[in-house]
Amino acid sequence: MKKQEIINKAGIRALHSFADANIRWAVRKKNGLSDNKLKEAIAEELGISGGFAGGGLWYDYKGGRCPEITVSKPITARVKGKRLIVMVRELLQIPEANGQLSLF
Repeated sequence: MKKQEIINKAGIRALHSFADANIRWAVRKKNGLSDNKLKEAIAEELGISGGFAGGGLWYDYKGGRCPEITVSKPITARVKGKRLIVMVRELLQIPEANGQLSLF
């Protein structure tokens, strides 16, 4: 598995760690979000903190003012800030609030 595929897998799992996250993400996808609102949604879905270890994949995540996802096995990678917003927008196909996907 390639590095970005591993990061994406961890991201998808982290962003769906609470019950009914798929429903909330579907609404966000339908309505679109600005980058600031998407950052707030990411922080909400990640919660205070959490993690996973199993099947050769280890990662942890935290919400709050500076949400991030950190993979520690089988690779080492941290995604936060604008890079996290771009990754989530692409993975979950969340358009900008005006209906356009971000170009960044």
